[in-house]
Amino acid sequence: MTTVTNAIRTTSRVSKSGGITLTELPLEADTLVEIIIIPGLQAGDEISEEEWMRAAARNPVFADWADPEEDIYSLDEGVPFDEHR
Repeated sequence: MTTVTNAIRTTSRVSKSGGITLTELPLEADTLVEIIIIPGLQAGDEISEEEWMRAAARNPVFADWADPEEDIYSLDEGVPFDEHR
């Protein structure tokens, strides 16, 4: 697993042919990137935490989390987090 250490936020327009061109990104050639497309935003629009959570809940990539075999932890395990420690 890779830890994300930085992110680049930019905008682009979809061309008539359906393509997106990103220019002037501070990345080396042939760098593998993950792209998340959020259609319909206007400059300055923000997505609320509730909208993000709703989108994540509908995302099929998390469907396997509902499988009982994935439920491997219980409240009796681990050490409680205490932010005042």
